[in-house]
Amino acid sequence: MVKREIAVRLLSNDTEKVSLLARDSFLYRMGYKLLTQWLIDNKYPIHIYLELSRSCNYSCQMCARNKIEDKSGFMRADTLLKVLKEMKPYPTSYALHMFGEPLLHPLYYDMIRSIRVVNKQNNIILVTNGSMDMRDLAGLVDRIYVSVPHMVPGMYYKMTGGGDLSNVHKNVIEFIKMNTKTKLLVRYFGPDITEVLSWKKEGVQFEFKEFHNYAGAAKEWTNLKSKGNVYPCYHHFYTLAITYDGDIRICCADWTGDTSLGKVKDTTIQEAWKKGLGKHFDLCDKCDIWQYKTNMFFKWQH
Repeated sequence: MVKREIAVRLLSNDTEKVSLLARDSFLYRMGYKLLTQWLIDNKYPIHIYLELSRSCNYSCQMCARNKIEDKSGFMRADTLLKVLKEMKPYPTSYALHMFGEPLLHPLYYDMIRSIRVVNKQNNIILVTNGSMDMRDLAGLVDRIYVSVPHMVPGMYYKMTGGGDLSNVHKNVIEFIKMNTKTKLLVRYFGPDITEVLSWKKEGVQFEFKEFHNYAGAAKEWTNLKSKGNVYPCYHHFYTLAITYDGDIRICCADWTGDTSLGKVKDTTIQEAWKKGLGKHFDLCDKCDIWQYKTNMFFKWQH
């Protein structure tokens, strides 16, 4: 249990910075590999993605949602409660994120609160487009990532299918002014231009990311350049993803269901985890998201 508490605490902080440090320093790299392998839990995932909503108020050009036929729906409360009941004794990091906007769920506040109440050591991460007021979540979630593909309003409007960047800016600033313990970062995928600096001057913190190819669904958008040295993806050792209709998958980027490990109503999280732990799927051959994290393993372990 101590290992899980350490892992969840790490996930509530800037793991991207730690991963990047491991790429640049031999000592950090060795420590990173040893620590991340030690933290793997063979019984349960450390991190669970929850797709509260498949519905979305944006139509982002780079999103795998464009390839999915089923574009609407909300997670049932009993689906979430079954997961939380099983995971109650085990501190877990939950990320509200997949192919829709979580805050569109009519019961999003109650569902998020249930994650907090069931185990106060749970880590809760919200990934949102920032188009809706987030102030009611202050102090309830640990971290909010507001995804922004571009900082020029016209480009933002085009890339999101009609999104209003000024509205997102307003919501971000209003949340920051609350000075809450919940940390908000703008997850930015565009070029580092003057508009970024102007937001920074207002106290906005950024996490700079590259577009990935969504397991082959958005190949034309990826900025990740593989050097041919493919290594095991962290998703296979740390995460599960649960879609709005209760399908359990190994990864949040799985838009096809190729990595499906069963349905919440038919199996347990533990059974699904043991079934998928470390397993390679055909969809993985098309994906480049593994590059987001530094290699957890030594070459002789590949």
